[in-house]
Amino acid sequence: MRIFNKLRLNSAQLNKTRSYIIYAIGEILLITIGILIALSVNNWNKQQTAKEIEIKTLGEIHSGLTNDLKDLQFSLSIYKNGKKSSDILMNHMNNRLPYNDSLDKHFGKIGLFAVLSVRTGPFETLKSRGMETITNDSLRLKIANLYDLDYNTIIELQKLHINYYSVIRKMFLTKFKNLTAFVSASPINYEELLNDNVFQNDIKLSSDEISYSINTYESTITKCKDLLFAIEEEIDRLNNN
Repeated sequence: MRIFNKLRLNSAQLNKTRSYIIYAIGEILLITIGILIALSVNNWNKQQTAKEIEIKTLGEIHSGLTNDLKDLQFSLSIYKNGKKSSDILMNHMNNRLPYNDSLDKHFGKIGLFAVLSVRTGPFETLKSRGMETITNDSLRLKIANLYDLDYNTIIELQKLHINYYSVIRKMFLTKFKNLTAFVSASPINYEELLNDNVFQNDIKLSSDEISYSINTYESTITKCKDLLFAIEEEIDRLNNN
């Protein structure tokens, strides 16, 4: 009888120990699952926050580029207008055609240039947040190239035009009257200008510089449009994920 009681007691203790172990394992599993869920939620929240910042950053860049595009197109129209006047003057003078006052508006546009103020604020904000804020590698590279390469090229061209105009301004003061910068200028002695190789070289140089600027602006406008479209697509993709 004692043997059976001892066996029963041992069995009860074994069951108690087994139950405790199962309970402990269950507790550990619940804690582990809870931690994993908490980490998952935390990671999801971080991803959502990062995505919201990315969408906001892309939106800011898109807004800046939209305004830049308008200014680029306006500046391009100025350069095309200047190129047209330079071509008219070169054709007229190379063929030694007589002076008429309709030429004054074209003389006034020698050295014409545009002043473009690029909105770099959104790009600077992106750099301060970290370029990796933009998760699309291709899009991030396009943004960097536009601001760091294309816009900088235009700024350098702008400096070149300003320096050139400061040089030919002295020529305007000695060879023209009724001056209105970039609008009109009447030659004091047109016949003298026809035989002035330096003056005609100035017109040719101005035309060449304007041609280069036109090509640069057209290329930048195309890239700007493409980038705007790419940003719109990326924002849609991020919003739908």
